[in-house]
Amino acid sequence: MRDPTTFDPEEAAEFKTTEAVQTNIEAVERLLRDNLHWEGLNLDADLPDSAANHILGRRYTHDDREFFEVLACRPMDERYGLYQGDLLIDDEKIADSEGYSIIKYQIRRFNDRWQLIGTNTNVWGDCIETQPNWLEGVNAWQPEPTAWQILIPRA
Repeated sequence: MRDPTTFDPEEAAEFKTTEAVQTNIEAVERLLRDNLHWEGLNLDADLPDSAANHILGRRYTHDDREFFEVLACRPMDERYGLYQGDLLIDDEKIADSEGYSIIKYQIRRFNDRWQLIGTNTNVWGDCIETQPNWLEGVNAWQPEPTAWQILIPRA
């Protein structure tokens, strides 16, 4: 369970930009105000073992800033959703949903160190039946600013 009361802005500041920490603070305040929390989030520390397909990456420069992105797909936790107490409020599931979560980690070089600037998640996605294959499918879906490459192959 992702308990919003466990968020520590000082700890987050070690890995995130000031803007990202402020965004987190505002989100936590909304969750606490409405007594909400998330369960089944698929942000584990088990990569690459938890990946359902190849882990992809790309590195590029934009406006004289250096970026690195990592994209991974994992089996979706069936408990995933926004809860108020034990009551599921929204699982974000739509008809014909697949059982995977696709997450993109966005990292920026800032003052000679890499910092997480955000994540984008597509829940209930598909990374197994992507046509013609996972790498080409992701490059068609998110072709800019540069092509994705396989960082860690999935056996």
